[in-house]
Amino acid sequence: KTGHDNYIITDLRYVLFLQVLNKICKLVNIIVIRVVANDEVRKKRGWVFDPSIDNHKTENEMDNICYDHICNNYIMVNNNEDNEKFKGLITYVKSCLK
Repeated sequence: KTGHDNYIITDLRYVLFLQVLNKICKLVNIIVIRVVANDEVRKKRGWVFDPSIDNHKTENEMDNICYDHICNNYIMVNNNEDNEKFKGLITYVKSCLK
């Protein structure tokens, strides 16, 4: 016990880690959110595909799990619909932390 009711884990790389969290935190509601951006936006941010990095299991093992929410982080392309979804998700996460 730490005296805190809520935690945010910002980077989960392995399915095993999620399974362990679910086992340890049986009585706690775990919300799993995936933040994604398409390759076009990622390239504008300086990303260059590197198979030795991007094909590593720490980069793709979580690709096929069931997420509670998927957040499209395409903010750079100024898509108002995605911006509103992102704002709504932030509001939702904040409400869970109360």
